Amino acid sequence: MNNPHNWTQGCRAQVDVTCDVEQPQAVKFVQLPGTDFWGSDQQYIPQVSLKACKNICLSDCTCRGFQYQQGSGTCYPKAFLYNGKAYTSATKSTRIMFLKLPVSTNLLVSRNQRLDCGRSPETIELFLDVHKASQRDAKWLYFYGFAGAIFVLEVFFIAFAWFFVLRWELGASEIQAMEKGYKAMTTNFRRYSYKELIKATRKFKHELGRGGSGIVYKGILDDSQVVAVKMLENVRQCEEEFQAELRIIGRINHMNLVRIWGFCSQSSYRMLVTEYIENGSLANILFKDSILLEWKQRFVIALGVAKGLAYLHHECLEWVIHCDVKPENILLDSNLEPKIADFGLAKLLNRGDSNQNVSRVRGTIGYIAPEWLSSLQITSKVDVYSYGIVLLELVLGKRVLDLAIDTDEEVHKVLRKLVGMLEHMLNKEELSSIHEVVDCRLSGQFNYIQVRTLIELAVSCLDEDRNKRPTMESIVQKLILAEESCSI
Repeated sequence: MNNPHNWTQGCRAQVDVTCDVEQPQAVKFVQLPGTDFWGSDQQYIPQVSLKACKNICLSDCTCRGFQYQQGSGTCYPKAFLYNGKAYTSATKSTRIMFLKLPVSTNLLVSRNQRLDCGRSPETIELFLDVHKASQRDAKWLYFYGFAGAIFVLEVFFIAFAWFFVLRWELGASEIQAMEKGYKAMTTNFRRYSYKELIKATRKFKHELGRGGSGIVYKGILDDSQVVAVKMLENVRQCEEEFQAELRIIGRINHMNLVRIWGFCSQSSYRMLVTEYIENGSLANILFKDSILLEWKQRFVIALGVAKGLAYLHHECLEWVIHCDVKPENILLDSNLEPKIADFGLAKLLNRGDSNQNVSRVRGTIGYIAPEWLSSLQITSKVDVYSYGIVLLELVLGKRVLDLAIDTDEEVHKVLRKLVGMLEHMLNKEELSSIHEVVDCRLSGQFNYIQVRTLIELAVSCLDEDRNKRPTMESIVQKLILAEESCSI
């Protein structure tokens, strides 16, 4: 009480909020449910939110608190604390008093149900027990800090022990394999174990095909993805060279190239895991009577293969020569779109390095460029030559090698005679001559302009002077022009 002998003078706070404009004091509000101080309402603000009422009191340093009535939203800011009274439980929830106190104050307010500062000094029963809350909070802070330190030490100890146990249980070869697997992941490959590929291929049961670089098997991974697993043979590179070659292959991505998913390099095993192409190789379809490729499909294959080779020769970060372009290495998907396989397995050349010698690499008989036989420097024009053979076979519907077997002559001689005959036919420009060359199984159902374009390109690709052969980029441009001219 301000004056114990005169209760009308109101109460005096044990702690109070100062009105220092230069250094405003941080305050908080202590909530007293079912409590009010009557007799000194300076303002009456109806229908406001609790937050708005609180802000009104905060903005006025003379405000000692406010009473808020829930439901009606009535706000009563109070500059003096007179006639404090506690209400019955029936009206307790509707009248709430918020005392404005400094933040540093730690008070526990207790009262009975009959708090009445307005009758007489003897009936005031407001007990303010100041507790040493800061000391109690400090004890809890020490407890949690100690528990947190113990937890961190336990985690560190477990990790430290696990590291040494792992190093003890795993041999040097397994740790090295893990490190190499991490390096392979950074090159967009997944490293497969030999055990995984044995399971996927059912112990290499389903063979898809075989060639000079190895045997291809069909496999199904644990996620039900169908893949092709190529078991590489005669891989003479050391592990570092093999990894370097894989990093180059990992950067190669084109719609007309078979996608490589991962690899296996374990002990003496070297395997590539690639996407599975549904219809197999062009050779299995073109040279057999089970499926007849229409002319439109053949032209699409010729254009797709040209785009894939042009990408390898001109668009890759590394200059990649395939060195074994043939129908067996051209796969057809479900839409008969071509995808070139086995790229990157031959010697890889750095762009601009003309002194590298890859003459030791050999292709397939019937598709080998003449400069290989004379041990000249191998360039991308060897792929152009092999592509010319593929174009002839798309038009003829048969292998060039079979023509040599039928005439009992060397492949090179038969090929030179065929090229000379085609050159003479193009110069005559007779439609009947074109019909005599095209695969008879098509029954004349072909586009004359496209056939003539393919024959012209084949003749230019098979020029013995490699400098006169076109680039794959120019071939793609001519094929696209022929395709557009036919669609007009």
